[in-house]
Amino acid sequence: MAEMTEQEYQDAITGLVDDAERFMEDDIHPQREEALNYLRGETNVPSPEQGFSGNTSTVSRDSLHIFMRELMKIFAGAGSAVEFIGGDNDGELAEQQTDVANYLFMIRNGGWRKMHDVFRSAVGSATVAGMKVYWDESRSVWQEEFTDLSDQEMQELEDDPNADVLEQETITEEEQIPFQLPDGSEIRETVKRRTHNAKVKWDKPANRIAVDPIVGEELYIDRRATDQSNAKIIAHGSQRTRSDLIALGMSEDFIDRNGGSGGSGDDTSQQSQEKRARTGFDSNADDESGNREVNTYQLWDIYATVDKDGDGIAETRHCLAIGDQAIVWEESDEMVSGPQIVTFIPFLKENTVIGESLHELTKDIADSKTCLQRGMIDNLGLTNFPKPVAVEGMISNWASIQNRKAVAVVKHPNALQYLPTPYVVDGVLKGFEYLDSETSSRIGVSKAAMGLDPDVLQSSSDFGVRETFGQGAGGVAFVARNLAETGMIPLFKLIIQLYARHQKEPETLRLRGKVVDVNPRQFDHNMDMRANVGLGTGDKESKQAILMFTLQQQKETLASTPDGQPNEITSPQQVVNVLDRILELHDISDEGQFFHNPVLPPPEPPPDPAQAEAAAAQAEAQAKAQADLQKAQLQAQVDLQKAQISAQSDERTAIIDAQAKMAIAQAQLGQTAAIDQAKLQLQARKDMIDGALRQEELDRETILELREQDAEIALKGAELRNRELRRPN
Repeated sequence: MAEMTEQEYQDAITGLVDDAERFMEDDIHPQREEALNYLRGETNVPSPEQGFSGNTSTVSRDSLHIFMRELMKIFAGAGSAVEFIGGDNDGELAEQQTDVANYLFMIRNGGWRKMHDVFRSAVGSATVAGMKVYWDESRSVWQEEFTDLSDQEMQELEDDPNADVLEQETITEEEQIPFQLPDGSEIRETVKRRTHNAKVKWDKPANRIAVDPIVGEELYIDRRATDQSNAKIIAHGSQRTRSDLIALGMSEDFIDRNGGSGGSGDDTSQQSQEKRARTGFDSNADDESGNREVNTYQLWDIYATVDKDGDGIAETRHCLAIGDQAIVWEESDEMVSGPQIVTFIPFLKENTVIGESLHELTKDIADSKTCLQRGMIDNLGLTNFPKPVAVEGMISNWASIQNRKAVAVVKHPNALQYLPTPYVVDGVLKGFEYLDSETSSRIGVSKAAMGLDPDVLQSSSDFGVRETFGQGAGGVAFVARNLAETGMIPLFKLIIQLYARHQKEPETLRLRGKVVDVNPRQFDHNMDMRANVGLGTGDKESKQAILMFTLQQQKETLASTPDGQPNEITSPQQVVNVLDRILELHDISDEGQFFHNPVLPPPEPPPDPAQAEAAAAQAEAQAKAQADLQKAQLQAQVDLQKAQISAQSDERTAIIDAQAKMAIAQAQLGQTAAIDQAKLQLQARKDMIDGALRQEELDRETILELREQDAEIALKGAELRNRELRRPN
């Protein structure tokens, strides 16, 4: 199978993008737009006639707020929502990988806001939402002015590869410096002082892990995919400015030829309609300032499964493309191990990557409550202000009566009456109670679980209250586990994979309140992971009870151990681990403020400079004397071994000569051929023994040379340590 031509590859990418775009535009975006309208209080119930209530139910928005509050409480606690699992030999590495991934996401990338946006989109309307992970090499350009710089500071600016000195001014001034003489008098000496003023243009690359949320209408995925791993295409389609595209490296000619007209104008696509439903305004409207650099273009960040190289096996390829036809920017095309986009699915459906949202569970309830609310409000209005009925011609000021602006002037006592309105509010309120219970059973969150039903909580025991909270929050726990399994685990794996690939130098990070040296090159993103949140992981109260029981057993076990003897069941380090977990359970992340690691010795105070100098000199002398002594001992051992080898060689040679003479003498009694054969056998045996002796001697000499080199290395190491000790802090 031949390798694809550029046009064939372009056609394959365009076809995959078109199919995913049609799927999302025709089937998914309308559902999301409807869900977003419900969140804003716009239901499908027809608008009433003028004079009647237009109230709408907010059950969709209220349910989403409850979900979001509980989800963020679960995921943004002190512990990590997901963690790497190590074996017997890499447990510490797994823990460090978890801490680093959590730090890079939550601290460096503002993980709280990005989790909030993705979770809200996925749960509320999107059915599936995404996050994109990449190594950010974008460059930031700005200018800065410096004044009163020293020569050294100016030189540092000139040597900085990210700084371009645009302007420089050197100022030399004379300054009178007073000096105190030994006799107490003072003199002044003129000193020239040189400073620099400079204007610098900075051009710095970010060089960091970046995690960006993908809003619902910008995520495109293969309609046939049952899981993210088997999707033929997953793409992020967004509107970017001309300046953004140029910053990525695209040429202006490529943008002009393939980007389209630039700007969305009167775009009526489903994507734009969904975006307007989400934001409440048109954020894609053209800029009318005349600045073409802020015109927007469609940018596609694509991960597609295509057999470009023609080997019969489709590979995952990553490329950037622009415009409605998704024209590939060739410089960005590369083969990758897999997509760097992860999907979050709150309500899973079987055999599809598209799940459900909260809207599907509450839509009909919102419509029903809207109808009931409007009817109840209209009923109250008619009860308080009933419709008047009058005999024709018997009311003098009928128009004023209709507008409730005047007292009726009647010609007969029974000329004006009011239609009776049955009071139905009590029945409507019972209907609300039924719909509320139906909502709770569908979404798995009850008012009692959220602390919103005082009657239930006041009439329950402590155990009953805990059971109510546990059962009523089951829906949130279920969604939390889905989000952790489908999104957070792949997200952390991607973060560690890209960090290990691109971060070439070790970093010093603050993890769990401690400063830690991190070497990304030793990380393994293929390590197993598990979720620590959601259904199946236990609630906080049960976890704390288990940890407290474990702590009590550890204390009793350590107390029964005789002094000075190790305990075979537990250790002080394991006690600290339990205490740390208890603090994490209550969202206290800096455990180092409360408990020390018993394995690590306490930090020593800095040494006195004079004592350090003396200790360095003494250590150097001792190291040199020890090295000389080791060298002398090694030389004596080698000489002794050489003498022993020589003596053994002489002894073996004498034995072989005697055996040879005896064999020859015996052979002389026989035939001449036997004599010659005996000589050859004896000579071969002698050569073999001589070779073995020579090899043994060579091995001993090699060992001697290696030991001499070790002694010299130890001496040089001692000298380097002494120099470090002498170096001022």
